[in-house]
Amino acid sequence: MFDGLWVYLLLFSRLALGLMFTASVSLKLRDLPAFETAIRNFKILPRHFAKPFAYLFLAGEAAVVILMIVGGTLLPAAFLTAIFLLSLFTIALLFVLWTGIQTSCACFGSSQRPVSSADVWRNVGFLVCACIGLFSLNSLSNTIIKIGLGEAGLLGMMAVVFVVLSVYLRDVIELFRFS
Repeated sequence: MFDGLWVYLLLFSRLALGLMFTASVSLKLRDLPAFETAIRNFKILPRHFAKPFAYLFLAGEAAVVILMIVGGTLLPAAFLTAIFLLSLFTIALLFVLWTGIQTSCACFGSSQRPVSSADVWRNVGFLVCACIGLFSLNSLSNTIIKIGLGEAGLLGMMAVVFVVLSVYLRDVIELFRFS
């Protein structure tokens, strides 16, 4: 009965997470030293681990994108990897906020904006998306359900809007903040 809903949730989650991690990887690669500096400035790892961990995080994010595209039996690994990475990033952001470190997250390329609670909420939104994707994957029965091109296109547009609004969440909040 709910297989149709689970299919939609699964496709939306795959698209949203795939788009988000694609944007994250590609924008970080444009200025990898800024990402390394952000890792260093978080003061969680010893300074000499910044470069190897930058590459490790990028590899993990790229793996999520590839696994989401390939799909099939690799989808659980894609969602679990996304959940793991997003959890690590969220904990790191919370640490920075808790300790009062003033640094940018460089989550989507170089930025001069310091880490804020909006960055944490953005990650929480993507974490929920990944958990919903994993749950929907596990909730689907083995029946084959076809999805139309129009439905897939609509879900794709919804995923793009979700990713853009999430990535620019701080700007959206500032837009609606009353002075």
